[in-house]
Amino acid sequence: MQVAERCKPNLNLSAVDVGVTAVRTVTPPSFSGQTGSGVLVGVVDTGIDYANGDFKKADGTTRLVSLWDQTGAGAPPPAGYSYGAEWLPAAINAATSSEVDVEGHGSHVTGIAAGDGSSTGNGQPAFSYIGMAPEADLCMVKTTFMTTDIVDGVHYIFQKADSLGKQAVVNLSLGTQEGPHDGTLDMDLMLDALTGPGKIIVASAGNAGEDNLHGQVNLAPGTPQSMTMIVPTYTRNPGTANDFLLFSGWYESANQISLTITTPGGTTLGPVAAGTSLQNQNTVDGWLNIFNGTT
Repeated sequence: MQVAERCKPNLNLSAVDVGVTAVRTVTPPSFSGQTGSGVLVGVVDTGIDYANGDFKKADGTTRLVSLWDQTGAGAPPPAGYSYGAEWLPAAINAATSSEVDVEGHGSHVTGIAAGDGSSTGNGQPAFSYIGMAPEADLCMVKTTFMTTDIVDGVHYIFQKADSLGKQAVVNLSLGTQEGPHDGTLDMDLMLDALTGPGKIIVASAGNAGEDNLHGQVNLAPGTPQSMTMIVPTYTRNPGTANDFLLFSGWYESANQISLTITTPGGTTLGPVAAGTSLQNQNTVDGWLNIFNGTT
């Protein structure tokens, strides 16, 4: 046995570690230097706890220039979009917005990026945990996490910045394992096309480094290579056609590689040549589709 010990949060050290304290001075409740003033910080995430004091000005009004809840209703969507609800400062100040950050991730991220530290709370003194840009204006997109909607959210924030005559930085603490991981995924290309002077996107590093999600084989002409994927034990969902496994492989477009799959029950399907497919194959292990597409 060991007696329990008390830990403490250490986020107050992050600003020091990244060098913000070298360009910013904090004299609570005032800030000077590079504080984010005049810049719009946008976040596409799970939403925001807009009632939190860290996201309000000294007079108690919101720092949010707008809030687009892509999952919600109760207000019209932003101009040019056909879904969700846009909440403007009047509704946010009156607490009539129905948006709620149920998971808290978006509020957490926004606090790191731009919280002013005034509502640190939980027994800690005010201004113990101050974000990187405590005087920046804020714009939140509570997203569905679908790639197209994420791109819409970033576009929306940049449009909002343009309308205010401000430069903008958008934070994406989200990600996907889809695509070849070389910047050519459609989502990557669309996001890249939105950036430019005064329009910057930053992304988190992710937490999947040890998830064992990837494999690689090196091929030579005429020499097959194999890879085995182990599916861990799982509980089947009730009903039919709702347990599935989806995986993707990528290779250089100049190459021509064929693919064969052997199921756990010993059924072998293929080879499927480049540019062809083998669809709706019924095996003892379920239905199998192989698409060896080219782009």
